[in-house]
Amino acid sequence: FYHIKRKHLPFFYSIFLVIIFLCYLPYLNIGYKVLGSFNTFIKDFYFNSSIFSLLYFFTNQSKISSIICYIFLALWIIIILLKKQDFIFTIFLFLTGIYIFSPIVHPWYLTWIIPLLIFIPSKAFFWLIMSCQFSYYILSSLLKIIGVEGNKGNEVNEGNEGNARIYHYQIN
Repeated sequence: FYHIKRKHLPFFYSIFLVIIFLCYLPYLNIGYKVLGSFNTFIKDFYFNSSIFSLLYFFTNQSKISSIICYIFLALWIIIILLKKQDFIFTIFLFLTGIYIFSPIVHPWYLTWIIPLLIFIPSKAFFWLIMSCQFSYYILSSLLKIIGVEGNKGNEVNEGNEGNARIYHYQIN
């Protein structure tokens, strides 16, 4: 039902690209800077990751770990797309790959898979979603231990200085 035939794929992709371009039109005068913060987000942030944390432990370099994770994620997506599967199961596998290989997995990211758990019951994801809320408690405890407090409105970019890669926080 949801499978697009190969002969219709070029038409589907062209419509997709036209829609993306039309949505970008209001920001055309800004140029490439419209995605400037995205680069910072990818380069300097990591939280609740799985494979990325292991790679970072062994390499001690965020950039190399990110590149390896993104390569594995791309391979994961290619393998999923090459197999003929149900549309809902394909989305489920796609989100699973994002959760496994992404350097950043905030607890609210896991809510994207909750509607799919109705169709694809998974005890592992159920317990992961239930327990991921503790990460906020752990993060707030860590921030207090290392002396990071909220800046309440004044944004401070600590970047690579210090041990904490936290934005919108100030080290006292």
